Amino acid sequence: MKEQTDLPVILITGTSRGIGNFLAHHFLAENYFVICCSRSASTISNDNYYHFNVDVSDENAVMGVFKYIRAERKRLDILINNAAINPAIVSAALLPYETIQKHIK
Repeated sequence: MKEQTDLPVILITGTSRGIGNFLAHHFLAENYFVICCSRSASTISNDNYYHFNVDVSDENAVMGVFKYIRAERKRLDILINNAAINPAIVSAALLPYETIQKHIK
């Protein structure tokens, strides 16, 4: 078995539910060190898992995530930027301009 420091390191955003949560579980099962972030707390408990409660639109908070990665893991092999907001399942053409801007940010 690989030492924890030898594991490939992946960062996944938007992991509180849905695809992001599935991806976190998938990569843990594949023996990755998984770093995740979401605006909600995590329910995942694993020695190869680290979670940040951050909003990815907050640049200072995101910088904190990368400071941790640099200081503690020394590398980042994969980034999956899955974070998004979905206020309604509708066409973007029907969403208010402010909602679209928030989503893009």
